[in-house]
Amino acid sequence: MSNIACELASQRCGDAIEWFGFTGRVRNQIRNSTKRRNALRRGCQSGFTLVELLVVIAIIGVLIGLLLPAVQAAREAGRRSQCGNNLKQIALAMQNYHDATGTFPSGWTEDETTPNIKRSNNFAWGAHILPYSENKPLYDQINFGLQLSAGTLGGQIDNLDLVGKKLSMYRCPSDEAPDSDRWAAYSGYYPEVPELGISNYVASGSSCEPCNFGYLSWQNWNSLKSSNPFAITGCKKGPTGVLYRNSSVRMRDITDGTTNTFLAGERAYAFGDGQFSTTAYWAGVPGPTSWQLSCFSGLMTAFTNVYFDVGKRMINGHAYGFNSWHPGGVMVAMCDGSVRYVSENTPRDTLVNLLEIQDGNVITDF
Repeated sequence: MSNIACELASQRCGDAIEWFGFTGRVRNQIRNSTKRRNALRRGCQSGFTLVELLVVIAIIGVLIGLLLPAVQAAREAGRRSQCGNNLKQIALAMQNYHDATGTFPSGWTEDETTPNIKRSNNFAWGAHILPYSENKPLYDQINFGLQLSAGTLGGQIDNLDLVGKKLSMYRCPSDEAPDSDRWAAYSGYYPEVPELGISNYVASGSSCEPCNFGYLSWQNWNSLKSSNPFAITGCKKGPTGVLYRNSSVRMRDITDGTTNTFLAGERAYAFGDGQFSTTAYWAGVPGPTSWQLSCFSGLMTAFTNVYFDVGKRMINGHAYGFNSWHPGGVMVAMCDGSVRYVSENTPRDTLVNLLEIQDGNVITDF
Protein backbone atom coordinates (compact mmCIF):
# COMPACT_ATOMS: atom_id res chain seq x y z
CA MET A 1 0.00 0.00 0.00
CA SER A 2 2.76 2.31 0.94
CA ASN A 3 4.52 1.47 -2.30
CA ILE A 4 1.44 2.36 -4.28
CA ALA A 5 1.12 5.63 -2.40
CA CYS A 6 4.72 6.51 -3.08
CA GLU A 7 4.37 5.82 -6.79
CA LEU A 8 1.25 7.99 -6.97
CA ALA A 9 3.00 10.79 -5.11
CA SER A 10 6.01 10.51 -7.35
CA GLN A 11 3.82 10.59 -10.47
CA ARG A 12 1.97 13.65 -9.20
CA CYS A 13 5.25 15.42 -8.45
CA GLY A 14 6.47 14.67 -11.99
CA ASP A 15 3.21 15.90 -13.43
CA ALA A 16 3.56 19.07 -11.38
CA ILE A 17 7.14 19.56 -12.44
CA GLU A 18 6.19 18.96 -16.07
CA TRP A 19 3.28 21.38 -15.77
CA PHE A 20 5.39 24.08 -14.24
CA GLY A 21 8.04 23.53 -16.90
CA PHE A 22 5.40 23.88 -19.63
CA THR A 23 3.96 26.99 -18.11
CA GLY A 24 7.48 28.42 -17.76
CA ARG A 25 8.12 27.83 -21.44
CA VAL A 26 4.81 29.45 -22.31
CA ARG A 27 5.66 32.43 -20.14
CA ASN A 28 9.06 32.75 -21.79
CA GLN A 29 7.48 32.56 -25.24
CA ILE A 30 4.93 35.18 -24.29
CA ARG A 31 7.68 37.39 -22.82
CA ASN A 32 9.82 37.04 -25.96
CA SER A 33 6.86 37.73 -28.20
CA THR A 34 6.06 40.88 -26.21
CA LYS A 35 9.67 42.04 -26.51
CA ARG A 36 9.58 41.55 -30.26
CA ARG A 37 6.32 43.48 -30.57
CA ASN A 38 7.73 46.32 -28.47
CA ALA A 39 10.90 46.40 -30.58
CA LEU A 40 8.84 46.52 -33.76
CA ARG A 41 6.66 49.23 -32.27
CA ARG A 42 9.70 51.28 -31.28
CA GLY A 43 11.19 50.81 -34.81
CA CYS A 44 8.00 52.04 -36.45
CA GLN A 45 7.80 55.04 -34.18
CA SER A 46 11.39 56.21 -35.03
CA GLY A 47 10.80 56.44 -38.87
CA PHE A 48 8.95 58.93 -41.17
CA THR A 49 5.52 58.49 -42.58
CA LEU A 50 5.09 59.19 -46.30
CA VAL A 51 3.39 62.50 -45.57
CA GLU A 52 6.21 63.58 -43.26
CA LEU A 53 8.79 62.66 -45.90
CA LEU A 54 6.97 64.70 -48.57
CA VAL A 55 6.77 67.70 -46.24
CA VAL A 56 10.53 67.55 -45.59
CA ILE A 57 11.25 67.33 -49.33
CA ALA A 58 8.99 70.32 -49.98
CA ILE A 59 10.76 72.39 -47.31
CA ILE A 60 14.17 71.54 -48.78
CA GLY A 61 12.90 72.53 -52.24
CA VAL A 62 11.68 75.90 -50.95
CA LEU A 63 15.02 76.57 -49.25
CA ILE A 64 16.93 75.73 -52.45
CA GLY A 65 14.58 77.99 -54.41
CA LEU A 66 15.32 80.84 -52.02
CA LEU A 67 19.09 80.28 -51.95
CA LEU A 68 19.71 79.68 -55.68
CA PRO A 69 18.99 83.27 -56.84
CA ALA A 70 21.25 84.58 -54.08
CA VAL A 71 24.05 82.24 -55.16
CA GLN A 72 23.59 83.24 -58.80
CA ALA A 73 23.57 86.93 -57.88
CA ALA A 74 26.79 86.48 -55.91
CA ARG A 75 28.43 84.72 -58.86
CA GLU A 76 27.30 87.45 -61.27
CA ALA A 77 28.66 90.10 -58.90
CA GLY A 78 32.02 88.32 -59.05
CA ARG A 79 31.93 88.13 -62.83
CA ARG A 80 31.00 91.79 -63.10
CA SER A 81 33.89 92.69 -60.80
CA GLN A 82 36.29 90.75 -63.04
CA CYS A 83 34.85 92.51 -66.07
CA GLY A 84 35.50 95.84 -64.37
CA ASN A 85 39.08 94.76 -63.67
CA ASN A 86 39.55 94.00 -67.38
CA LEU A 87 38.36 97.48 -68.30
CA LYS A 88 40.66 98.95 -65.67
CA GLN A 89 43.61 97.19 -67.30
CA ILE A 90 42.49 98.43 -70.73
CA ALA A 91 42.19 102.01 -69.46
CA LEU A 92 45.62 101.86 -67.82
CA ALA A 93 47.15 100.41 -71.00
CA MET A 94 45.63 103.26 -73.04
CA GLN A 95 46.97 105.82 -70.59
CA ASN A 96 50.41 104.24 -70.73
CA TYR A 97 50.19 104.37 -74.52
CA HIS A 98 49.32 108.07 -74.21
CA ASP A 99 52.31 108.66 -71.92
CA ALA A 100 54.60 106.96 -74.43
CA THR A 101 53.27 108.48 -77.65
CA GLY A 102 51.50 111.69 -76.61
CA THR A 103 48.06 110.53 -77.82
CA PHE A 104 45.51 107.81 -77.20
CA PRO A 105 45.69 104.96 -79.75
CA SER A 106 43.71 105.16 -82.97
CA GLY A 107 40.39 103.37 -83.04
CA TRP A 108 41.95 101.54 -85.98
CA THR A 109 44.60 102.39 -88.54
CA GLU A 110 43.96 102.53 -92.28
CA ASP A 111 45.96 104.39 -94.92
CA GLU A 112 44.77 105.99 -98.16
CA THR A 113 46.26 103.46 -100.58
CA THR A 114 44.44 102.90 -103.88
CA PRO A 115 42.69 100.71 -104.76
CA ASN A 116 40.81 100.70 -101.48
CA ILE A 117 40.99 96.94 -101.06
CA LYS A 118 44.74 97.25 -100.46
CA ARG A 119 44.39 99.79 -97.66
CA SER A 120 46.34 98.78 -94.61
CA ASN A 121 46.61 97.74 -91.90
CA ASN A 122 43.12 97.42 -90.38
CA PHE A 123 44.48 96.78 -86.87
CA ALA A 124 42.40 98.15 -83.99
CA TRP A 125 43.28 99.84 -80.71
CA GLY A 126 43.24 96.43 -78.98
CA ALA A 127 46.32 95.41 -80.95
CA HIS A 128 48.11 98.74 -80.56
CA ILE A 129 48.04 98.67 -76.74
CA LEU A 130 49.41 95.12 -76.43
CA PRO A 131 52.89 96.27 -75.27
CA TYR A 132 51.27 98.20 -72.43
CA SER A 133 49.15 95.29 -71.18
CA GLU A 134 51.82 92.62 -70.65
CA ASN A 135 51.40 91.25 -74.19
CA LYS A 136 54.55 92.63 -75.81
CA PRO A 137 55.76 89.22 -77.12
CA LEU A 138 52.57 88.91 -79.17
CA TYR A 139 52.85 92.52 -80.34
CA ASP A 140 56.43 91.96 -81.49
CA GLN A 141 55.33 89.10 -83.75
CA ILE A 142 52.67 91.14 -85.58
CA ASN A 143 53.74 92.84 -88.80
CA PHE A 144 51.91 96.18 -88.70
CA GLY A 145 53.27 97.01 -92.12
CA LEU A 146 50.88 94.46 -93.64
CA GLN A 147 47.13 93.98 -93.50
CA LEU A 148 45.61 92.12 -90.58
CA SER A 149 44.65 89.28 -92.94
CA ALA A 150 48.13 88.93 -94.45
CA GLY A 151 49.75 85.50 -94.62
CA THR A 152 48.78 81.85 -94.87
CA LEU A 153 48.10 79.41 -92.07
CA GLY A 154 50.94 77.09 -91.18
CA GLY A 155 54.61 77.45 -91.84
CA GLN A 156 56.14 80.78 -90.95
CA ILE A 157 54.18 82.71 -88.29
CA ASP A 158 52.44 85.73 -89.78
CA ASN A 159 49.49 87.99 -88.98
CA LEU A 160 46.88 85.41 -89.91
CA ASP A 161 48.32 83.00 -87.33
CA LEU A 162 48.29 85.58 -84.54
CA VAL A 163 44.96 87.42 -84.75
CA GLY A 164 42.95 84.41 -83.60
CA LYS A 165 44.50 84.14 -80.15
CA LYS A 166 42.30 84.39 -77.09
CA LEU A 167 43.37 87.15 -74.71
CA SER A 168 41.75 86.97 -71.28
CA MET A 169 41.99 90.76 -70.77
CA TYR A 170 39.50 91.21 -73.61
CA ARG A 171 36.95 88.66 -72.39
CA CYS A 172 34.12 89.30 -69.94
CA PRO A 173 33.43 86.18 -67.81
CA SER A 174 29.67 86.75 -68.09
CA ASP A 175 29.84 86.29 -71.88
CA GLU A 176 30.02 82.66 -73.03
CA ALA A 177 31.35 83.45 -76.50
CA PRO A 178 33.72 81.15 -78.40
CA ASP A 179 37.40 82.02 -78.53
CA SER A 180 37.27 83.18 -82.14
CA ASP A 181 35.09 83.57 -85.24
CA ARG A 182 35.77 82.42 -88.78
CA TRP A 183 35.33 84.97 -91.55
CA ALA A 184 34.72 83.50 -94.98
CA ALA A 185 36.33 85.26 -97.93
CA TYR A 186 34.31 88.14 -99.37
CA SER A 187 35.34 88.39 -103.00
CA GLY A 188 36.89 91.75 -103.82
CA TYR A 189 36.88 92.93 -100.20
CA TYR A 190 38.92 90.58 -97.99
CA PRO A 191 40.28 87.01 -97.94
CA GLU A 192 39.27 84.24 -95.58
CA VAL A 193 40.28 84.73 -91.96
CA PRO A 194 39.98 81.31 -90.29
CA GLU A 195 40.26 82.66 -86.73
CA LEU A 196 39.70 86.18 -85.46
CA GLY A 197 39.96 86.51 -81.69
CA ILE A 198 36.78 87.75 -80.01
CA SER A 199 36.71 90.69 -77.62
CA ASN A 200 33.97 91.92 -75.29
CA TYR A 201 35.14 95.52 -75.30
CA VAL A 202 34.93 98.41 -77.77
CA ALA A 203 36.28 101.95 -77.59
CA SER A 204 34.20 105.12 -77.41
CA GLY A 205 33.70 106.13 -81.03
CA SER A 206 31.28 108.69 -82.36
CA SER A 207 27.78 110.14 -82.35
CA CYS A 208 27.85 109.70 -86.14
CA GLU A 209 26.02 106.76 -87.67
CA PRO A 210 28.53 103.89 -88.14
CA CYS A 211 27.35 102.31 -91.37
CA ASN A 212 27.55 105.60 -93.28
CA PHE A 213 30.09 107.72 -91.42
CA GLY A 214 31.89 105.43 -88.98
CA TYR A 215 34.90 104.96 -91.24
CA LEU A 216 35.69 108.69 -91.45
CA SER A 217 38.73 110.38 -90.00
CA TRP A 218 38.74 114.12 -89.30
CA GLN A 219 40.46 114.73 -92.62
CA ASN A 220 37.95 112.57 -94.53
CA TRP A 221 35.03 114.27 -92.85
CA ASN A 222 36.30 117.80 -93.53
CA SER A 223 36.68 117.05 -97.24
CA LEU A 224 33.36 115.21 -97.40
CA LYS A 225 31.24 117.87 -95.72
CA SER A 226 32.32 120.47 -98.31
CA SER A 227 31.11 118.29 -101.18
CA ASN A 228 28.27 116.26 -99.67
CA PRO A 229 25.32 118.04 -98.01
CA PHE A 230 24.17 114.74 -96.54
CA ALA A 231 27.31 114.68 -94.41
CA ILE A 232 26.16 117.88 -92.72
CA THR A 233 22.83 116.39 -91.63
CA GLY A 234 24.04 112.85 -91.06
CA CYS A 235 27.26 113.61 -89.22
CA LYS A 236 27.20 117.25 -88.21
CA LYS A 237 30.23 117.21 -85.92
CA GLY A 238 32.32 114.52 -87.56
CA PRO A 239 34.13 112.02 -85.32
CA THR A 240 33.32 113.11 -81.78
CA GLY A 241 34.67 110.43 -79.44
CA VAL A 242 38.16 109.51 -78.30
CA LEU A 243 38.91 106.71 -80.78
CA TYR A 244 38.04 106.44 -84.48
CA ARG A 245 39.84 105.84 -87.77
CA ASN A 246 43.44 107.14 -87.54
CA SER A 247 42.54 109.19 -84.47
CA SER A 248 45.25 110.81 -82.35
CA VAL A 249 43.31 112.42 -79.50
CA ARG A 250 45.39 113.93 -76.72
CA MET A 251 44.35 114.20 -73.10
CA ARG A 252 44.19 117.98 -73.39
CA ASP A 253 41.78 117.67 -76.33
CA ILE A 254 39.15 116.28 -73.96
CA THR A 255 37.89 119.65 -72.78
CA ASP A 256 34.73 118.15 -71.26
CA GLY A 257 36.94 116.51 -68.63
CA THR A 258 38.39 113.01 -68.53
CA THR A 259 36.12 112.05 -65.63
CA ASN A 260 33.04 112.71 -67.75
CA THR A 261 34.14 111.11 -71.03
CA PHE A 262 33.81 107.48 -72.11
CA LEU A 263 37.00 105.68 -73.12
CA ALA A 264 35.81 102.08 -73.61
CA GLY A 265 32.90 99.83 -72.70
CA GLU A 266 31.39 96.40 -73.14
CA ARG A 267 30.17 94.66 -76.28
CA ALA A 268 28.32 91.36 -75.91
CA TYR A 269 28.88 88.55 -78.38
CA ALA A 270 26.10 88.06 -80.95
CA PHE A 271 23.99 90.85 -79.42
CA GLY A 272 22.77 92.22 -82.77
CA ASP A 273 19.59 91.60 -84.70
CA GLY A 274 21.26 89.37 -87.28
CA GLN A 275 21.34 91.97 -90.06
CA PHE A 276 25.03 92.69 -89.49
CA SER A 277 27.76 91.19 -87.37
CA THR A 278 28.40 93.39 -84.34
CA THR A 279 30.86 91.15 -82.52
CA ALA A 280 34.03 92.93 -81.40
CA TYR A 281 37.55 91.66 -82.14
CA TRP A 282 40.67 92.74 -80.28
CA ALA A 283 42.94 92.68 -83.35
CA GLY A 284 40.75 94.58 -85.81
CA VAL A 285 38.70 93.69 -88.90
CA PRO A 286 39.34 91.57 -92.01
CA GLY A 287 39.23 94.41 -94.52
CA PRO A 288 39.38 98.22 -94.89
CA THR A 289 36.31 100.05 -93.56
CA SER A 290 36.51 102.69 -96.30
CA TRP A 291 36.02 100.06 -99.00
CA GLN A 292 32.20 99.78 -98.66
CA LEU A 293 32.68 98.12 -95.27
CA SER A 294 31.93 101.10 -93.06
CA CYS A 295 29.83 99.02 -90.64
CA PHE A 296 33.09 97.34 -89.65
CA SER A 297 33.85 100.50 -87.68
CA GLY A 298 31.18 99.37 -85.21
CA LEU A 299 33.17 96.22 -84.45
CA MET A 300 35.94 98.28 -82.84
CA THR A 301 34.16 101.35 -81.48
CA ALA A 302 30.75 102.24 -80.04
CA PHE A 303 28.20 104.66 -81.52
CA THR A 304 25.22 106.46 -80.03
CA ASN A 305 22.84 105.54 -82.86
CA VAL A 306 22.46 103.33 -85.91
CA TYR A 307 20.10 103.80 -88.85
CA PHE A 308 18.48 100.33 -88.77
CA ASP A 309 17.76 100.54 -85.03
CA VAL A 310 16.51 104.12 -84.85
CA GLY A 311 15.15 105.02 -81.43
CA LYS A 312 16.88 102.22 -79.56
CA ARG A 313 19.06 103.21 -76.62
CA MET A 314 22.85 103.05 -76.78
CA ILE A 315 23.22 100.75 -73.75
CA ASN A 316 21.70 97.29 -74.17
CA GLY A 317 19.64 98.67 -77.03
CA HIS A 318 21.00 98.89 -80.56
CA ALA A 319 23.78 96.54 -81.58
CA TYR A 320 26.56 99.08 -82.20
CA GLY A 321 26.45 100.67 -78.76
CA PHE A 322 27.63 99.33 -75.41
CA ASN A 323 25.90 96.10 -74.43
CA SER A 324 26.47 93.21 -72.06
CA TRP A 325 24.85 90.22 -70.38
CA HIS A 326 25.02 91.92 -66.98
CA PRO A 327 21.50 92.71 -65.77
CA GLY A 328 20.50 96.34 -66.17
CA GLY A 329 23.58 97.96 -67.66
CA VAL A 330 27.24 97.79 -68.68
CA MET A 331 30.70 98.42 -67.29
CA VAL A 332 32.58 101.35 -68.85
CA ALA A 333 36.03 102.89 -68.45
CA MET A 334 36.38 106.65 -68.36
CA CYS A 335 39.30 108.65 -69.78
CA ASP A 336 40.67 109.28 -66.29
CA GLY A 337 41.11 105.51 -65.80
CA SER A 338 38.13 105.00 -63.51
CA VAL A 339 35.57 102.25 -64.16
CA ARG A 340 31.84 102.67 -63.64
CA TYR A 341 28.63 100.71 -64.01
CA VAL A 342 26.22 102.62 -66.25
CA SER A 343 22.49 101.88 -66.27
CA GLU A 344 20.75 101.00 -69.52
CA ASN A 345 18.13 103.60 -68.60
CA THR A 346 20.57 106.51 -68.76
CA PRO A 347 19.03 109.23 -70.99
CA ARG A 348 20.28 109.31 -74.57
CA ASP A 349 21.38 112.94 -74.41
CA THR A 350 23.50 112.16 -71.37
CA LEU A 351 25.18 109.28 -73.21
CA VAL A 352 25.92 111.52 -76.21
CA ASN A 353 27.52 114.06 -73.87
CA LEU A 354 29.57 111.30 -72.21
CA LEU A 355 30.84 110.11 -75.59
CA GLU A 356 31.72 113.49 -77.12
CA ILE A 357 34.93 115.09 -75.94
CA GLN A 358 34.20 118.76 -76.70
CA ASP A 359 30.45 119.33 -76.56
CA GLY A 360 30.69 121.72 -73.61
CA ASN A 361 27.49 120.43 -71.99
CA VAL A 362 27.17 120.01 -68.24
CA ILE A 363 26.30 116.46 -67.13
CA THR A 364 23.98 116.48 -64.14
CA ASP A 365 22.25 113.08 -64.05
CA PHE A 366 25.15 110.64 -64.31
